[in-house]
Amino acid sequence: MSRRKALLIATAEYDDPQWNPLKAPLRDAEELAAVLGDPGIGHYEVTRVLNQPAYAIQRQLQRFFTEARRDDELLVYFSCHGIKDYDESLYFAGTDTLKEPDLLESYAVPAEFVSRQLQRCRAERKILLLDCCFSGAFRLGAKGDSADLDLRGPFAGSGTVVISATDETQLAFELAPAEAGSGGPLSVFTSALVEGLRTGAADVDGDGRVSVDDLFRYVSREMRGGRTRQTPKLWILDGVGSLVLAQVRHGGEKLRTPMPEGSGVLSRVPETTAAPIRSPGAEVLAGLVPVAGLLRGTVGPRPRPAMVIRTDGSVEPLTDTAAITREVVVPPGRAALGTTLVRDLVDRMRRRAGDGAATAALVLEASVRHLQPAVDAGMSPVLLARAIPGTLRRAETLLGNGRAVETKEEIAHVVVTTLRAPRMGDLVADALNKVGREGILVIQESRTSGLELEGVEGMVFRGGRLSPYSMSTDEDAGTAVLENPYVLLHERAIPSIGSLLPLVEKVRRTGRPLLVIAEDVDTEALSVLAADNTKGTCTSIAVKGPDRSPRGLAVLGDLAVLTGGDVIAEKAGTGLENATLDMLGRARRVLVTKEETTVIDGAGALEQMLGRLDRIRAEIESSGSDADREWHGERLARLAGAVAIVRVGAPTRAEREQKAATLRLATRLAKAAVADGVVPGAAAALAVVGGRLATPAASHTDADVARVAVDTLARALAHGLVQPLRAVAENCGAPDATSVLATVRSAWPNRTYDAATATCPETSAAGIWDPVSVPRTVLREVARSLDEYLSLVQRFPPFAP
Repeated sequence: MSRRKALLIATAEYDDPQWNPLKAPLRDAEELAAVLGDPGIGHYEVTRVLNQPAYAIQRQLQRFFTEARRDDELLVYFSCHGIKDYDESLYFAGTDTLKEPDLLESYAVPAEFVSRQLQRCRAERKILLLDCCFSGAFRLGAKGDSADLDLRGPFAGSGTVVISATDETQLAFELAPAEAGSGGPLSVFTSALVEGLRTGAADVDGDGRVSVDDLFRYVSREMRGGRTRQTPKLWILDGVGSLVLAQVRHGGEKLRTPMPEGSGVLSRVPETTAAPIRSPGAEVLAGLVPVAGLLRGTVGPRPRPAMVIRTDGSVEPLTDTAAITREVVVPPGRAALGTTLVRDLVDRMRRRAGDGAATAALVLEASVRHLQPAVDAGMSPVLLARAIPGTLRRAETLLGNGRAVETKEEIAHVVVTTLRAPRMGDLVADALNKVGREGILVIQESRTSGLELEGVEGMVFRGGRLSPYSMSTDEDAGTAVLENPYVLLHERAIPSIGSLLPLVEKVRRTGRPLLVIAEDVDTEALSVLAADNTKGTCTSIAVKGPDRSPRGLAVLGDLAVLTGGDVIAEKAGTGLENATLDMLGRARRVLVTKEETTVIDGAGALEQMLGRLDRIRAEIESSGSDADREWHGERLARLAGAVAIVRVGAPTRAEREQKAATLRLATRLAKAAVADGVVPGAAAALAVVGGRLATPAASHTDADVARVAVDTLARALAHGLVQPLRAVAENCGAPDATSVLATVRSAWPNRTYDAATATCPETSAAGIWDPVSVPRTVLREVARSLDEYLSLVQRFPPFAP
């Protein structure tokens, strides 16, 4: 019979006067022992080790782990000083520990020792709680150099979980005297542990039991609630499950059901111990369902994070769909194919729509779940796959066209609906109002805080000044402005002054500035260009031009059309030595910074410009990849002069990158809304399409199997299309998602579901608008994934009985 045993180690008194005195550890151990030992909560056999020297603590630990049986459930807790040596390895202090980093191995309890005992222990379920400074360094300290650390290998086959009070750099704190109460202070972390277990508040999923996952989420929330700046960390070192730590009292009565001996599974795609699944479709579905279940909580304006076990064993709450699907680990076999279906679908949605990835995953999961019994019953996957194109066309017809977006306010509403970012919505709306439908927003990081919008005339390309000499009109800003310059476009590097000097002399005689755009320019030639420049006046400047890749040459050709010049290539008779002024381009103004150049009002012929724009549009239509289409779109906007720059600022680089990524998504959604129109809520639109798609099936003869397949596929997709709206309603606390669905189906598009208020107001008052391209892309990409699923189940024959 399994035993539940806890070892609580607390050290408050230290011989070395360099240590700060601790008031909390003994009471920490006392309060935690009370809740863990309570038969109605933890039901542990509790042993306390109080104020002992390091060697005694190590003996107690080793005996505790060595005497454990395989089916025991063990918990070890530390409340003491934590200290790191010069190698960043963690140690736990005993009463005899000296506060000298170079002597810790002799006078303290190494985290590596604790790790070794956990590894050797036969018990399959082990929990380690660390309430000390730098406790987040436990794993790093346990194995030394983190670069060589394999968190999964040493603990294979054991259910070992570690929760630390801090990360690897933070201090751990005690409660202030005002919060401590009459019994003396507790540590902030332990106080949250005790409170969550004693009151049942740590049972965040409401199942009547507190798993380590529940406890970690509760404690993390308490830390964020203002008590302290500590950041707890969680590792699940075997990737199997989340151990049950305690049960919850109800109405003051002790639960009569015994504490479970196993663990509540946290893994997304666990290996089953039931009878083997004989249906290939069911096996694929087994890998698809848990991943979609994780994504379900992320749908809507109030997403619930998925607790994802990373490959290093740590657990992190994530709401980003791509990050969640990347981290999911599945056992080998056909279940992995189901997970791959979701990953690929999420990736395609992110690339093609920018939003709706979790929505698509829910539609796919429910549709496959509905199809799978029909396939198992013998319906042909080939006939079902043939029904997909027609069903998709019908669904897109039912979705209809989006309402046109015309005003800045309507553009801003699109961003606010999806991202809940009013300031970003206003900025994107202003930017698109400046640059138009085919314009682009160039997003740049800035060291200032906030968001700044800057309109730019002309064509902007990456390439700042080449010269180390003075080539600027504003030394502080590092910028140069050329008024009415000639523009030399050179395909390659300019290797010597001899080839460039004749042309420079010709330009000097005109009294106009010269802009040289080349891959590189000889140093002596640069000095000649800079010779006529004076402080505050720049007459000649060389900038780095595009490289000789196909994309680089395309941009150089765009510049030639814009300025009316020729691209000089080092070929017989057309080299730089033979260049004339007629071969140079012209522009009204050129602005050069350290990193980019803007050409304003080029002198190119209008007919050539319009022809170039038409060719770029044709290249967009014929491009075989999203990346190529996006790049040609940027060329189109830059050449047309429709560019706005948004500068993104934040205190740290990570925050700037995150804000810039969000702004790119906002821009993409807003441009999609302008291009294709909007619908009042993507989830509501899909639910309505699903209701209309699920028409009652007509009676069929046995020979009409193709029509049966069409109806079966339509009903399956219809079943899937209602799931996103259900998830939105559930995530926002709606008491009855079915009634929400019925209301939306009967009143949409005049009314839609407002998840923020859990009501169905009139569309004009709700202000909830999503680009119609989002639900349209959901339909198309889910249809593609359904085709892949049917191809998989057709390829794999069922197991023999």
